[in-house]
Amino acid sequence: MNTATFQTFDEFLRPIYDSKVEKYISFMDVPPSFEKFKQSYLDTQGLKPWLESMHGLNATDKQIYSILNMYIKHAKKSVSDVPQLLAWLDRYYDITLPLIEGIATSEYWEKRLSA
Repeated sequence: MNTATFQTFDEFLRPIYDSKVEKYISFMDVPPSFEKFKQSYLDTQGLKPWLESMHGLNATDKQIYSILNMYIKHAKKSVSDVPQLLAWLDRYYDITLPLIEGIATSEYWEKRLSA
């Protein structure tokens, strides 16, 4: 039985951030904003821990959209990289795509991500 659940990147990162804020406060230091922490986390850890948390997910189109949107915004990937990214998600994280005609094509995602 598949127990993988989907979280947006922010939902995944929030508990990590909250635990770090407690440490900053305990040392009487000012914690960074969530957005600064997020960028620092992405610079050091990337998206791998987030994707690993979803290993085996049977994704919906909205969940795939969220994953690809993170790649395009934060990993500086382009829509032309989408077919390769989708294959990578399937191969390394066992994230199953929904059965939607054209979902593995750049053209599908150009329309979807430009909206």
